[in-house]
Amino acid sequence: MDFASNLLTLVVIIAFTIYMTLVLSKNFASKTEGDIEKYSTAPKKTQNPGLMKSDFILYNIKEGLILLDVNKKILNINKPAVKLLQGSDKFDYKDKNIIFLSRNHEILQLVDKAYTNGNVAKTVQIGSSYVKLYLNPIHEDTRLIGIMCLLIDDTISFNQELTKRRFTANISHELKTPLTAIIGYADILCSMDVSLKESKQFAAKIKKSADQMTILINNIIKLSSLDENATGFPKTILDLSSIVRNCVSNHVPNAEFKKVSLDLDVDDEIAFFANEELVSEMISNLIS
Repeated sequence: MDFASNLLTLVVIIAFTIYMTLVLSKNFASKTEGDIEKYSTAPKKTQNPGLMKSDFILYNIKEGLILLDVNKKILNINKPAVKLLQGSDKFDYKDKNIIFLSRNHEILQLVDKAYTNGNVAKTVQIGSSYVKLYLNPIHEDTRLIGIMCLLIDDTISFNQELTKRRFTANISHELKTPLTAIIGYADILCSMDVSLKESKQFAAKIKKSADQMTILINNIIKLSSLDENATGFPKTILDLSSIVRNCVSNHVPNAEFKKVSLDLDVDDEIAFFANEELVSEMISNLIS
C-alpha cells in the first residue's frame, strides 16, 4: 500500500483504539455490577450517544474490526471481519471464543502473540485471499483489558507485489542471457588472436545481444509507465486497417529477404480508442 493508504490505516487504528478502550472500560465495569446487556449487538437508546455513533461507524466501514476480551472472547465484531475470515453471516459470534470464528493456526498464533508481546501486524492467506491483520492490545492504566483487531483485504496488493517479484526474477534472467554472450565474445576478442573475418562475426553477435538487451530495457520502461496509469501514453481514436497496412509495409523488405510472403486481409473503417505507438508495436511484434 502507498503512503496515503498507510496513513489512513494508522488513523483508523488510533481512532478505533480510543473507542474500544472506552467500550472495554464500560463493559468490564458493568460486568462487576452484573449488567450484561451492554454486550447486545445493536445500540440501545439508553446507551451513550457517542458510543451509538461509534457503533454505527463500526458496522458501516469496509475494514473488518474485532474486539476481544482478556479471555479471547469476541465482545464486538462487524460483518466485514466475518466475511474476511470466511465465517458464517448467520452465526452470532459475540461472547464466543475467537476459535469459533477462525481455526486458522496462523491467526490464532498472532492473537496469542498480541496478548504476550504487544502490537502485531502480518498478512495471512485465507483460502485464495490475503488479509492484513493489525492486532493491538488495549490497556486500562497498566492492566490489559482486551485486544483490538483490524482486518484489511490485501489480496490485490499482495498479488501485485507477487507479480512484480516474478517479473523482476524473469527479467533478471532474460537480461543475463545476452549479457553473458556479450562478455563471452568480448573475452574471445581480447584474449585470442582472431582474424578480421572472425572479429566481424564476433562483433555482429555482440551487437545482436546488445540489441536484445535494448529491447528488454525499453519494454521495462514501457511497463513501468503503464503501471503509473499510462500517463506517458495518450490515447486517440485510431483506424485499425491503416495501422495494420503501415506495419505490414514496414516488414515487406525483411520478409522478401527471408523469402516470406505477407498477405493482408483487414476490414476497413475499424475505429477504436488506444495509444497508436503501443498498438503499432504490438502488431509489428505479431508480424515479426
